[in-house]
This record gives sequence, structure tokens and C-alpha cells, in this order.
Amino acid sequence: MFFIFLATQIFALEALKIDEKSDKINLTPHSELFVDAQNHFSFEAVSQDSFSDNFHSINAQSIATGYTNDTVWIRFGLLNESAQRFDGSIEMPIPWIDTMEAFVQLDEEMHTLTPQNDARSFFVPLSIAPMQKATIYIKTKSQNALLLAPTLHSQKSAAERLTYTLLFNGMLMGVVLIMILYNFINFLALKNRNYLYYGLYLVGLFFLMGTYYGYNRELFFQNNTLAPLTIAFSFLAALLFVGHFCQVKENFPQLKRYLTFFIMATLVFGLFALVAASNTLLMYFFALLASLLFLFLFYLSAKAHKAGISGALYLILAWIFLGLGELVAFAMALGFIAYSSYLYDLFALMVVSNILMIASALVARIKDEEAEFASKVEKEQELSDRLNLSKKELREINEKFERKITRLEAELLQANKAYEKVTTKDEITGLYGKAKLEEILTSELHRAKRYDYVFGVIVMNIDGLKEINEKHGREVGNSLMKEIADLLLHHVRYLDTVGRWSDTEYIVICPETDMQNILVAARHLQMLIEKSKFFFVGSATASFGVTSSKRDDTLEDVMKRGYQALALAKTNGKNRVEEV
Repeated sequence: MFFIFLATQIFALEALKIDEKSDKINLTPHSELFVDAQNHFSFEAVSQDSFSDNFHSINAQSIATGYTNDTVWIRFGLLNESAQRFDGSIEMPIPWIDTMEAFVQLDEEMHTLTPQNDARSFFVPLSIAPMQKATIYIKTKSQNALLLAPTLHSQKSAAERLTYTLLFNGMLMGVVLIMILYNFINFLALKNRNYLYYGLYLVGLFFLMGTYYGYNRELFFQNNTLAPLTIAFSFLAALLFVGHFCQVKENFPQLKRYLTFFIMATLVFGLFALVAASNTLLMYFFALLASLLFLFLFYLSAKAHKAGISGALYLILAWIFLGLGELVAFAMALGFIAYSSYLYDLFALMVVSNILMIASALVARIKDEEAEFASKVEKEQELSDRLNLSKKELREINEKFERKITRLEAELLQANKAYEKVTTKDEITGLYGKAKLEEILTSELHRAKRYDYVFGVIVMNIDGLKEINEKHGREVGNSLMKEIADLLLHHVRYLDTVGRWSDTEYIVICPETDMQNILVAARHLQMLIEKSKFFFVGSATASFGVTSSKRDDTLEDVMKRGYQALALAKTNGKNRVEEV
């Protein structure tokens, strides 16, 4: 083991006194530590009274062991002084632990505790009877930097902590995913490589934050050995983005070879980190490389700002934010600063700030290009006036401008269409819209042809919706559509899909359902609507047209039969189910 950042004493700590009002307590200052450098001691061995001299008390707010393969034991005592049972959890708030075991000694009984991993933290449930003393042993091991900060929570405090972490991490990862999708759509629509490199950079940050907060452990791999690879990938994408954004080859040819060198160095380190085990020397080397990369990115962005390249100032701020976040995270992982949940989350806030600054740089570039284009148009017009160009020449210039504007409008329209494809929800009902429903129907048609099965489609229309809108107003009609949409969602199978096909029709897609069963389902929904009471209009009915797929169907064939069945239901008196 290279180092341990903690102070020790030679005397054992007394049991921490708690009661039913105990809410949230940092257990580290009340704990004792034993480092098993041989990795072979069992709980039965370390829990013996004769082994107590090997434990040393901790005089710190958290424990940081650096990069070590040693097994680290911590223990602490708790005494429930109240007349009520204490029920709570012990949180191990850092997800970089590869393995963790927990044991408790209650009076003379020994029990094994089962840690529950919520990705960001390990929670160890704990229950102590009135006036009972408990000694808890926690055994940990990791291939990465081991940072321990056990915290005792009441049941209420543990629930609040879990809720906070889920909301915080969910919003954080959601923001990054939305930005990834947005930039890749922009790249496909506009063919601008700035969006491609920025999207790749966001992918690297997504996995980096997943490693930092523990989600990669649950979703992709069972330890954090790929953390250096995710950092290397992020830096590689950042170098490619800045190089293209600042047009290094054209504007700073003297820096082109340095940019190439750092790109190659990052590639080599990433490949090496993929096959090499994590260790202190590797991480310190990478810390040095990362520092050089930050300085180079900062220097290149500063050069671009000095040269008057739009958006470069935002890049400078972006690397300052990210550098501060990385510095705090690295210092906390190695124990230079004590663990704090606020410092731990500071990294995420710095990453979000970095993302927003780079996005601002792209926006500034777009505005600058628009202004530059407008300036060119104005100058060309002035030149035309000064030279007294002929009508033919003026017409040619005007047509040139119109082609440019048409191309820009087409690019913008293409980008808007790409964005609309990922916008799947109807604003009024909250159901899937037509684009998403067409995608699902197409998928079902392919599956039906490949696996030779049928699926059903229900096309539904609210009877008299036009009259309701005319009599009560469109707001009442929209409210009725929302209520019926909720009714449909709660009374179809979990594998069925409900959506709004048009202004007046809903459809229900029922996988692996023949005509007999689709009729049963439609009649059930028809009776359900007929018997329901709605907020503004009281009662309402609906007509249903049903059909099932055929082997050589197209999407148009299925929907055509569904609409024919719906028209038949309307013709035959409404509030009924018909098939075609």
C-alpha cells in the first residue's frame, strides 16, 4: 500500500451512544481501522478480543487509502440508550468499492448483514434493541482509490438520502443524454463535425460520470477499472472538438503538431489503461497527463480568443470548470481533502457547467456566422450599387442569395424534422404521437412476417366530439380526450401500445393477438367508456374499428382496414365495435 491519509491513536474507541432521535451521524471519527495487507483474515479472526490491538482508532472525517489491493476493515460500536428499538441503515457513500461485506455482533450473537447497492451508495440495514450494544465490522476491497465515509442514518434519513441521490443522478444523466441526442441530430442534419466531436465528448462524460457515481457498475461492468479509459476517451474527443472548432490547421499551424502529439498520447494511454490493472503509479501518471491536457486545451482556447475566434471565451470557462471539478474529485479520492457529499456532487455541477459553456460556444459560433453572412450580403449589395450593376447581374446575385437562403432553410427544416422524430408524445393526451406509432406498427409488421404471427389494431373515435367542442368549447373536448386516454392506458395489457393517431382517433396496437381476442378487448373498452363518468360532459361513447394483420400487409393496408371498420361502426349507429 502506497499511503493512507489518516491519523491513528493507540486506544480503542468507546461505543457511540444513539437513541430513537438519532438521525444522521458520520461514523468515521468513531471508528477503528485494520489494514489486512495479506488479504486472508476472516471475520471470525478479526472479531476475537485478542485481535483488538490490531485495530487503530481514526481521527479524521473520512478514510482514503489511495490505490491499494489490501483488504481494509473498519469497526465501530453503537449503544442504543433509548427504550425503543433503533432501525436505520449505514451508508457507504462512495461506489468505487469492488467488494464489501458487513457483520454485526449483538451481545454474544454474530450476524452477517447484506449491503444493498443503489449504484451511488451501499446501504447496510441495521436494527438494535433497546439498551443493546452492537459492534459492526465492514470489510472492503477495491482495485481503485478506496474512500470510506460510513454514515449512520435513521430510516427517514436513509429514505431522504436515497430519494435525493436518485433524483440528482437521474436529472444529471438525463441532461447529458438529451445533449448527446441533440448534438448527434444536429450533426446528421447539418453535417457539421463540431456537433459530432461534441457529441462524442458528451458520451465520454456520460460514462465518466457513470463511473464516478456508480451506474456503470450496475449497467456495464462490475468494477471501475475502466475509469481511466473513459477519461482518456473524453480528453480525446475534447482535443478533436477544440482542434476543429478553433481550426488549428488554418489558424495555428505551429500548434498542429502539439495537438497531434496529445491526441496520440491520449490514444496510447487509453489503450494501455484498457489492458493494465489500476495502480497508484498509473493514476499519478495519468494525473500528470490530464494536467498537461487541461493546460493545452486552456492555452489553445486562449489563443483562439486572442485571435478573435467567436465562442473561444466560453471554451476557456469550460476547461476551468471541468479542471476544478476533476481536481476536487482527485484530491478527495486520494485523501488530500475529507469526503463531503457537497464536494462529491460538486464534480457533477462542474461537468454541467462545462457542458453549458461548450454549448454556449457553439451558439456564439452560429450567431457569428449568421452575422458574417449578413455582413457579406450587405457588402455585396453596396458593391453592386457602387458599380451600377445591370439588372441581369443584380438578378444573378439575388438568385445566388436566394439559393443560399433556401439551402439554409432546408438545413434548418431537416434539423427540425430530425428533432420532431424524437418528440414522441402528444401534448394533450400524453400518449404516443403518429410518428412513434408508425415506428411501432412497422416493427410489428416485420416481426409478424419473420415469426409468422398476427397482431391486432383497434381504431377508436369519440362519438360526437365535434358537437362537444362546438357546445362546450375545445378545452372541454381536450379534457375529455385526456380522460379517455388515461382510461385506455389503465385498461390495456402492459405490452399493448395506446396512441393518438390523429386529431380525433386513438389506436391500440396489441402484439400477438388474433381477431377473436382483439374483438374481446375492443368490446371491453367500449363498455368501459360507456359506463364511465367524465368531468365536464358526464357520459360519452366511442366507436371502435378492429382488424388483425395479414402476412403481406403494409402499414397502409392495416390502417385502411382499421378505418373501414371504424366507418362501419359509425354507419351502424355508433357506440359499437365492428371488424374488417
